[in-house]
Amino acid sequence: MLQWSDGSPYNLSAPVMSLLSANQTDCFALQRNATGPGYFLTAFFCDMALPYLCHIQLMPIPVSSLQLVDVWETAAHLGWNVDAAKMTSGTRLSLHQQQHDSADSHTDHWLPHAAVHTPAHTPLGKQGSVTVLGLCPGHLYRFALRATHPSGAVQTLGPVLPVYTRPNPPRNITARTISANHISVSWIPPDSSQNAQFKRYAVRWREVESAEGQSLWVDGNETSAVIGGLLAYHEYSISVLSVTVHEVESCELPPITVVTALSPPSAVSVVELGRTTLRVCWEAHPGQVHDGYFLLLRPLSQQSPSRELWANGSLCSTLSMLTAGETYEVGVALVRHRARSEEKRVRHTLMPEGVVFAMPLSAHTHSIVLYVQLPSTSVYDGVRISHALNTSWSPVARGDDRVVMGDLSPGSEYDLTVFVTSGGRSSDAYHVPHAKTCLAGPRHVREGRVTDKAIEILWDPAEGQTHTYEAMCLDCAHTLMVQKVVEQRAVFSGFIPGRVFNFSVRSEKESYKDSLAVYLTVRAAPSAIVLLPLKRTTSAITVSWREGPGLCDRFLLFISNMTFNLQKMLSVAEPRWV
Repeated sequence: MLQWSDGSPYNLSAPVMSLLSANQTDCFALQRNATGPGYFLTAFFCDMALPYLCHIQLMPIPVSSLQLVDVWETAAHLGWNVDAAKMTSGTRLSLHQQQHDSADSHTDHWLPHAAVHTPAHTPLGKQGSVTVLGLCPGHLYRFALRATHPSGAVQTLGPVLPVYTRPNPPRNITARTISANHISVSWIPPDSSQNAQFKRYAVRWREVESAEGQSLWVDGNETSAVIGGLLAYHEYSISVLSVTVHEVESCELPPITVVTALSPPSAVSVVELGRTTLRVCWEAHPGQVHDGYFLLLRPLSQQSPSRELWANGSLCSTLSMLTAGETYEVGVALVRHRARSEEKRVRHTLMPEGVVFAMPLSAHTHSIVLYVQLPSTSVYDGVRISHALNTSWSPVARGDDRVVMGDLSPGSEYDLTVFVTSGGRSSDAYHVPHAKTCLAGPRHVREGRVTDKAIEILWDPAEGQTHTYEAMCLDCAHTLMVQKVVEQRAVFSGFIPGRVFNFSVRSEKESYKDSLAVYLTVRAAPSAIVLLPLKRTTSAITVSWREGPGLCDRFLLFISNMTFNLQKMLSVAEPRWV
């Protein structure tokens, strides 16, 4: 039964033996790691046929544990103390290196002690050290110090030393946006060459005056962070470190220093004291020391220049000699030591000047054109016209003097109210009473019943309010025949049969101009003929007639019985018999 030298049972499984190199045939001693859990193998000289047990007496070599002096991204400085007087003559030291978090995790690299610029025989009490180069950033390595005896036996001195190389640091750390309570920081990811690794970032900041600091974690896929909860107008040092999966941080580069902005004033409000005067008030931020307040007045139409003002201890300021109808953006910022806070802005549009004069210029059935004299000392963007039933707005530019009020009813009277507008504000009203639209003409004028003695004219009602109508026969008996009617119908008589006559119909209303006339042409029916007695023979019938009064240019003859049907068109000049 196998057991350890201290009598405890040996219960390790075969996989421990997989730590042996495939190309070595020496004997090995399995030892416990005195500084913690785990085991390590010590090789020693063995050149005899098994199954004989090889044994060699190893002299104790007083050596301190292998220690990490310093570590960087691609190098590590290791040190130890050894008493060379007690080392067997010819014994030399070497360093064993193994990378444990790579795909080839069982590859061994042997670094001879003399190859790392350390004397082969270290003087008594003198510290030995070595700098290992060519490591990968953000990886785990294990190192062991070994003594090789002249006999060929290899003895591991002390436990294996794990070393975590530092990751590459982030680059170009920049403060992007700075406010009173927040700082936005961005950076470029670390250099990824040399198989470098890292997992996340540590963003740290410290208030310089109190030295109080905080930090936050940022995922490795991000390249920016927002630091909040800061004090206004305080100096902060900010650093960003990359961190590996083993929680090893990159070397800290010189931090950036940022001063947060001043807290801006709050509750900025504007009160209009007249068409050309504003009063601006604000509230100071509690606990914020300041020298005064800076005010900037910006007219948005750019018809007048911007103004800059200064207020010492007051929390209100009166702005006068402004332009009526102008929209102003007022910004208020706190000032201290020539530093200025973010502006708190508010917009306000002054009431524009009103219409100077307005009157109807022309009228149509559904609209009225007004002449409007606009104010010369005010900013405006349009004219609003309203009446009892509707409101319309029309954009206008400087120099315009005509505005159309549409969507009206024909033959109606309106009391109009005209306003000048600017940025949603309206001026005082200007009244234009008794504005009238034109009458609409009758619709669908058509002929009704037509005979040789009378003609009926029909139409549909005109659009709009109550109307009367005037119907005219323009060429009846060489005189003008007129009818005033309320219904949509007029009958004219006394015509010459067969003649063409012209008619007109228009709408009328008291105190309104008549509508445009609608014209219609109608031919009176010809008069009936007088049929003369028939003359018959055995083989023929003679038909003759006498025409009536009026005009006629042809006749239409019909003769039919049970077995005979005749239809014939005859001109007036042809003989009137068949």
